[in-house]
Amino acid sequence: MVRSIVCLAAVLALGGCATLGSAAPTSAGARVLAEWEETGIYWAGSVTGVSDGVIAVAFDDGTFADRRATQVRPLDWAVGSRLACAGVVGEIVAYVPATRALTLQTEEGGKLAFTTGDCTDQRDAPAAST
Repeated sequence: MVRSIVCLAAVLALGGCATLGSAAPTSAGARVLAEWEETGIYWAGSVTGVSDGVIAVAFDDGTFADRRATQVRPLDWAVGSRLACAGVVGEIVAYVPATRALTLQTEEGGKLAFTTGDCTDQRDAPAAST
């Protein structure tokens, strides 16, 4: 029930609802998380085109790359999502998708402002080596 309400809110606010397992977005302009090379680290970006199963992505940090569909998923960041931004790990406490601005509450309790181009998704981040 809660998931349905959250999904309905996403449809009304953003025009769509995505889950982890959703097919890779293939429309030009779609907001995505795409893996950087073969690192397991996902950065925010936009689809710029699709050809022969390869998705061209313009990352928010200004770089461009072609990715397989398995390396691309819908951008689903929201308040509470765990990110690493410019080396700082924390959770989103404010996010404005239209401007790509977000505020991260750090593990130390502080709040810092970033843009999506500064941040990586932490769901699939490789474990830190000790």
